[in-house]
Order: sequence, then C-alpha cells, then structure tokens
Amino acid sequence: MPKIIWSNEIVDEKRRSGAEGVVFKIDFEKAYDHVSWDFLDHVLEMKGFGLRWRKWMRGCLSSVSFAVLVSGNAKGWVKASKGLRQGDPLSPFLFTIVADVLSRMLLKAEERNVLEGFRVGRNRTRVSHLQFADDTIFFSSSREEDMMTLKNVLLVFGHISGLKVNLDKSNIYGINLEQNHLSRLAEMLDCKASGWPILYLGLPLKGIPKACGFWDLL
Repeated sequence: MPKIIWSNEIVDEKRRSGAEGVVFKIDFEKAYDHVSWDFLDHVLEMKGFGLRWRKWMRGCLSSVSFAVLVSGNAKGWVKASKGLRQGDPLSPFLFTIVADVLSRMLLKAEERNVLEGFRVGRNRTRVSHLQFADDTIFFSSSREEDMMTLKNVLLVFGHISGLKVNLDKSNIYGINLEQNHLSRLAEMLDCKASGWPILYLGLPLKGIPKACGFWDLL
C-alpha cells in the first residue's frame, strides 16, 4: 500500500507543477523463469553471502526438473538451467536481490546526470523509479536523451541478469505532455503510448491533482 500512495503523490506533484514528464511501466518477460543463476550467485557474493550459503541456494535452484506432458502423460524430464521456483518462499527474496541491481544502475545514471527523475517535496528529492518484486515503474523527464539512457540501462540489465523487458507489453504515460511527443517517445522505446489511469500493484494510479499532497508535509 505505501508504494501505491507514494506513486500517486509523485505523479500528482509532477502534474500540479505544470512540468512535462513521463511514467514508464515495464513488463518483465516471464520474470521468475529467466533469472540467470550465475548472475544471482555473483550478486550474492558481492553482497557478502558466504560460499556455503550460495551453494545451498544453487542446490535448491538446480534440483528443479520439468516434465513434458503428451496427451496428459509425462514423457521425460528436463533439468532447469535458469529461473526461480514459482511458489517457493525464497524466490521473492532472491528476485528482489537481482532486481536491486537495476535500481543501483539507475541511481548511477542519476549520479552521472544522464538520467533525470522527478523532483518531489520541499527538498526537491529526486525519484526515478519504484520497485515491488517484478512490478517496476519509472519516472523520467520527457527528453529523448533520457529515454535512450533508460532503454540502454534496461537492455544491459536484461543481458547480464536474464530479466528481459517485454516492450510490447510495456506502457509509457505522459504528464503535461502533448500526444505527438508521447507517441514519439513510445516509438523510441518500442513500447505503447497509453492513457491514464495506470494499473500498478493491482490498483489504479490516476495522478489526479489534490488540494494537499503528501510531499507538502515533508
């Protein structure tokens, strides 16, 4: 619920400011099924997890097998070579560790001033994205350079992690932005230009201006 409140307030702040901006909601292609085990192991090592713990995780992941159903009967078994188990209580935790790399890549892009998020609150705090498991939403300026930076970050992250973005199912939304400009940005990203509201974490994100915003209280 906090992520829904934050995202609504971020969009509301931008809309009330009159400044142009875009919201980009991405769809990971079979997110849990495509996570690279080698990449996950490397990230765990970088975060300080010991070799024994990493071997346990590798063992849990590599023990998965899939059966091919032919006329309702299992015909042979195929060993998994990537991905996280659906329904396993560890999977959301491991996925979050992998997705955190994308967050850090975006923060690095911000530090180098090649990606500009939204400025919110009295302190003009910069916010470029919100993540919750495989639900990821980006806040960006309407500059074409920023869109290309974001696209390149996603392509690199997909290459190293296995988590590729399904651009056909991803959507970009404009704030105080003309439709032709939004359509041009969507063409650059190979995604769809859509209208409000956004369905985020199962609830509508409308960005309708309110008399008082959460950020005004900070």
